[in-house]
This record gives sequence, C-alpha cells and structure tokens, in this order.
Amino acid sequence: MVVDIDPVLFSLGPLEIRWYGLAYVVGFINGGLILRYLARQGFFPLPEKTVDSFVTYLLAGMFLGARMAYVFIYNWDYYQYNLTEFFAVWKGGLSFHGALLGMATGAILFARKHKVSP
Repeated sequence: MVVDIDPVLFSLGPLEIRWYGLAYVVGFINGGLILRYLARQGFFPLPEKTVDSFVTYLLAGMFLGARMAYVFIYNWDYYQYNLTEFFAVWKGGLSFHGALLGMATGAILFARKHKVSP
C-alpha cells in the first residue's frame, strides 16, 4: 500500500500553502491559547500578557533552529557555496530536531529575560 499525499494544501499563484506549514500554525495558535488558559488558572508561572511574547520566542527559535540544522547538518555541501539562500525556505529544508533545539533555546532565553526558571 502506497500513500501518496500531495504536500501542497492549495496554491495562490506562486504561493503554496503546505500541510506541514498549516500544522505549525495550528500548533502555535493552540499552544498559545492553552498557555493563556493555564496562565489565567495559575498553572503557568507567568502573567497571561507574556504568553504572546513567549510564543514569539518559541516561533523564532523553531524557525532558526530548524533551518540551521537543515543547512549545516543535511545540506552543507550545497549551502557552503550558496549562503545567500539560507532563508530560502520555500525551496525546502527544515529539520524537526533543529526546531526542537531552537525552541528549547528560545524558552531558555525568554526565561532569562523574564527571570523565571526554565
């Protein structure tokens, strides 16, 4: 049995909306809503107004970590000669484990700035 799912959800001219991109967006929106709820209930050690800032740190860490891992681990042979294409994510290339490390780094930086335990 072969499952062949088109990675493109839909296209708007040259812009393609992909399933995994939609999953990232839905995940960050739901995560932010859950964290906001937990902050209101007192289960999250930060005020509700800082949740958006925290999610922004996580999002930036995810993007940079995912891209850096892809570029430096998986495709350095190409990017060492094409560093100007580092941010050309529309050509593909994000790494889950890099995203995870980037989000951890973003969380640590946020915790240091707001003086809370990571």
